Amino acid sequence: MTEQNKPFYEKFVKKNESKFHHQKKKEIDEDPNKEKRTEKKNKQEEFPIKIVKTKNTGKNIFKENDEDTNRLLNSFDLIIKDALKLSSKQIYSIPKDIRILFHELTNERSSRKVNYLNNPVKLTAYIYHYMWWNLVRISKLIGNLDFDLKDGDVIADFGCGPMTLMCAFWIAKPELRSKKLHWYCADISGKALAAGEALFNSLVEFTNQSKRGTETVSNWKLTKLNGSFGLPLKEKIKLFVSANMFNEIFWDSSIKVEGEAERAAKAILYYLEKDGAALVIEPGIPLAGEFVSALRKNFLEKKCGILSPCPHAGICPIPGKKVSEKNDIKYPIASDKWCHFSFYADDAPSKLVELSEAAKLEKTRASLSFIYCRGGEEKKEKQAESKKGKKDFLARISSEIIKLDDGKIGRYACSEKGFLLLTEKKGSRSKLKEYVDGSLIKIEDEKINRFFHDRKTGALIIRV
Repeated sequence: MTEQNKPFYEKFVKKNESKFHHQKKKEIDEDPNKEKRTEKKNKQEEFPIKIVKTKNTGKNIFKENDEDTNRLLNSFDLIIKDALKLSSKQIYSIPKDIRILFHELTNERSSRKVNYLNNPVKLTAYIYHYMWWNLVRISKLIGNLDFDLKDGDVIADFGCGPMTLMCAFWIAKPELRSKKLHWYCADISGKALAAGEALFNSLVEFTNQSKRGTETVSNWKLTKLNGSFGLPLKEKIKLFVSANMFNEIFWDSSIKVEGEAERAAKAILYYLEKDGAALVIEPGIPLAGEFVSALRKNFLEKKCGILSPCPHAGICPIPGKKVSEKNDIKYPIASDKWCHFSFYADDAPSKLVELSEAAKLEKTRASLSFIYCRGGEEKKEKQAESKKGKKDFLARISSEIIKLDDGKIGRYACSEKGFLLLTEKKGSRSKLKEYVDGSLIKIEDEKINRFFHDRKTGALIIRV
């Protein structure tokens, strides 16, 4: 792999992360007879646990795009052209400009200006590549989240850039388009705010152009704020949202991730109404996963309920950092694994894929880390858990298929029982192949053996 094609987050990954990937590859290639486990001697092998998918498929992380969502995402280049009024010369240089911006955001990050989006060329490159890909990722996520928003509710998006989240909500949540919502969009780049407003207006007009007599003016009110996170607002808000903002802070800060998470949680909750909600989305990379896990911890301490992705309110079993070697056998925690979810970008807009390839930034998968919580939800969550009984529990799959020895496959998962490794004999009808990353499943727990653990990761092994 050449230097320019290395993953952009490589310099931010802890050194022992490369050791993990090497170890994982070794496990796949290793002779299965070289180091046998004792699992066949365990009764767990004779009594596999029943796993079923939850009836509410909306509980999974990513939603399959409907026809309207795909139409808007596939046509976003037309929306950009209408909003930005670019010349043919500007459009021609976009792949090159995207490539230059990629280097400034990665290996040349230390020399990049904080307000780089005030540069028109960089802003255009960002919109065509990063914003468009973010719309693809975020639309799939928020399409599967429930937002209890009513007429008159206020939403605030900090670090909004060219209003990516506002556009994503319009694209993925058509039921909210008729609501009278008030958006505060804040960013340090005035030019990004102006471009974002033009993009949103173009998106609204494009959405309604096939409907004769439909008013092209949105019911959503927009207030642009030229400033950063922490900027005071005139009123409390119903929903706080941010996408890829906090990684800009904790990467460039001398304060540790835990400290930044504590400050962030305190500021977010100050903005919110008592029963307000917060959705924080970050890149699906190790350091961002660690921040999201720390943010979750602070939200729980402030009596918030975690709505997604966590299937429980216990200690995070995938904290994205090194844990003590003396792992609790009753509640295993993963070491150096981070919470993130991915999907294959097979249905990404073809024009976006072509543009990425022209910029030599091919993408086959898209991923993210996120946390969605609501104030005043802790008691409700505890009541719901008490009604569940002790026959089964929920687990969230947090990996793709893993090849194991003895002809088995596995999937990692997060649960109230801690970090899990679901295993199964490889076959054409393997149940684990039916699930996608982020699937929410139910597991019967009556036969679980707390002493049946994976030697390498410490995960509680559950045979399907």
